[in-house]
Amino acid sequence: MILMTPGPVELHPRVRTAMSRRMISHRSSEFRKLYRSIVSKASKIFQTSEDIFVVTGSSTCAIDYVAASLSRRGFSILVPVYGV
Repeated sequence: MILMTPGPVELHPRVRTAMSRRMISHRSSEFRKLYRSIVSKASKIFQTSEDIFVVTGSSTCAIDYVAASLSRRGFSILVPVYGV
């Protein structure tokens, strides 16, 4: 078998440090604080006071969310797939 992925890749020391930290639980106060910080910063970046939703999924998943939020009940929509 030929593995055609790039690498090995040198990681920046900041990335190695971040990856060596312990995982935080999605039910912890630490996670809630981080999530609120991300939403707050995203609101400023996108200059919106509307709700911000952080999608934990692929870009296709996010596109599906957007298409669903823009559609009305009873209408059919087409969601193209970008790439394979």
